[in-house]
Amino acid sequence: SIETTYVSEPVLAEASARYTAQSEENLSKVLEAVRSAFNNEQVLLDAPRGDVGEMCAAALLGYGIDSARKSLSTQPTYMSEPVPLQDLLSQLGLEIVHDNLVEGWNVNF
Repeated sequence: SIETTYVSEPVLAEASARYTAQSEENLSKVLEAVRSAFNNEQVLLDAPRGDVGEMCAAALLGYGIDSARKSLSTQPTYMSEPVPLQDLLSQLGLEIVHDNLVEGWNVNF
């Protein structure tokens, strides 16, 4: 049997994280492109509506995790570095009532 792997998605995720972390202008460009795609103002990909929604969710979660990483360190943001789940949820405006439920959990996208 033949086994193939595709490393492009993690590589593209890392490149995107580095690009958006470079400046607020870069981040704004990416978020504007996602907004335009979601509102059918700009065709980024010829995909079913669900795929565009998935892209928007991924962009928002990516923004949240990048913001969480930046709040934890002055070092550059890299997708390979996990962050505490509570910090991500906090960046997304969600409050955890029972902190011990997510204590010790880390996330990475």
